[in-house]
Amino acid sequence: MQDRTPAENGGQSSKGGRPRKSYDHLIGTTHNFLVIDRIFRGVKNEPYAATTCIRCGTHTECRLRDILRGHTKSCKCLRPEQYLTNIKTLADRLPDQKVAQMWSMHFAGSGRWAIATAHKVAVIVVDFALRRYQRSLDRVISSGCALWIVKETINAVPAQVTEYLLKSECRVLNIFRRARAVEAEVDARCRAWEWMIRRWMRENMHLIPIDSDAVVEFVD
Repeated sequence: MQDRTPAENGGQSSKGGRPRKSYDHLIGTTHNFLVIDRIFRGVKNEPYAATTCIRCGTHTECRLRDILRGHTKSCKCLRPEQYLTNIKTLADRLPDQKVAQMWSMHFAGSGRWAIATAHKVAVIVVDFALRRYQRSLDRVISSGCALWIVKETINAVPAQVTEYLLKSECRVLNIFRRARAVEAEVDARCRAWEWMIRRWMRENMHLIPIDSDAVVEFVD
């Protein structure tokens, strides 16, 4: 438990000499995500601040100098977001060729820890880099330009990436080919069914009541 000596002590030191600096003018001010509610003296008469986080409403106590210098910006609720932002920044700084090599090792069956050890980066950075590279490959495949990119950049990407793009492009082409075949089959069945309906109507016209004023046309 910290020794809470109120800072509102008239700005006077208990031992005489130069008066303590008053920070009362900071009460009620907002610094990043913290609002200073109260200032008190803690260990070694160092000024501390009781604060309220405007993001989540949590009440915390921390050194006043850390708040003023920007070292403390929230009640720790900002740490997860800041951590992910820092990891994403580290992953974005990796060269594309290095990320391609990491993805090739992953495609060949290497684990996350083995890839991180080989390239001397953190495991979570490897995860972010692999996901980003996988999304880029998916966009290439969905655009239908995988074969063209493989032919144009055959020496720019590892062999495993080229193999993956070729297999994925062939898989997509096979899916489209099967879809066109099914569509053609369904269209043929619909035409046959329409022809059978028209034939039945010609043969059984005497069974269908028709308005005398109506005009009936048959189209082959």
